[in-house]
Amino acid sequence: MPKRSAEYMEERRKHILDATLQCYLERGFDGMSLADICDAAKISMGAFYKHFKTKREAMLAVVDRTLSDSIVSGIANFDAFHKFMSDAVVEFDDERRCQLARIDYELINISLRDEELHERTKRAVLVREEQLLAIMKTLQESGEIDPSYDVSTGAKTLNTLMSGLWITNVIAPETSAKSYLPCVLAELGKMRR
Repeated sequence: MPKRSAEYMEERRKHILDATLQCYLERGFDGMSLADICDAAKISMGAFYKHFKTKREAMLAVVDRTLSDSIVSGIANFDAFHKFMSDAVVEFDDERRCQLARIDYELINISLRDEELHERTKRAVLVREEQLLAIMKTLQESGEIDPSYDVSTGAKTLNTLMSGLWITNVIAPETSAKSYLPCVLAELGKMRR
């Protein structure tokens, strides 16, 4: 068999990660099997094993890939930040988002008995806060956020509000996320001069 290029192998790995994520979203971690991932990726088990040893290892790679996705890009001014935060709240009312929140909750429960997954999940929460802080610092430096506003506390507050909304969405999906929008808007309002 001819040797595959590094680019080909990286594309194949990304394809497997896409299939892993698809299976996770459809079935949850415990409900998906290695065969499901291979079927979704249209690859053999041998091809899977060239990249990952287990479905857990593939799932950890999905979590790592999610961590590398940045929310910072595309937010160049306060209006864009305001829209981003408002849209993030309202999207919790979407049925697909409810499903994703329930599945993410399952992943967190699994992470309580898997130290490596726990560390990566914890990192995901901290990365989101770091990204919010980076946006807010940039906006403060450009004069769009009041210089007396504590952006570090603000990033923690917004991150906590979003995490709380996510948990509420899992526990009480009938609760409208829009009813929490005033909380986020109040914090955004504190940032302006």
